[in-house]
Amino acid sequence: MLDGLPTLRLRGPVDAATANHVERELLRGSRDGVRELTVDLGGVTHLGSVGIRLLRRACRGASGGAAPVHLVAPDGSAAAFALDLVALTRASVAPG
Repeated sequence: MLDGLPTLRLRGPVDAATANHVERELLRGSRDGVRELTVDLGGVTHLGSVGIRLLRRACRGASGGAAPVHLVAPDGSAAAFALDLVALTRASVAPG
């Protein structure tokens, strides 16, 4: 848990090959959008377009009434670079 919130820690590539698994874990971690969730992307080695779409959808779900999803990616990481490129909001360290 980061800052008392349930945390999903992703490692390795998040791309077409891992998208189904990551999506299941996002849904499970957020209890299908009912529970607030932090997604720790510090261990992600590659964040492909499919991964970005999954994360964008999870974050947008929060604006549609689902619980918030917080993305955490350390400055200089592969995930931070990709998220900044597409203007997805992230924290460089866990909130708190």
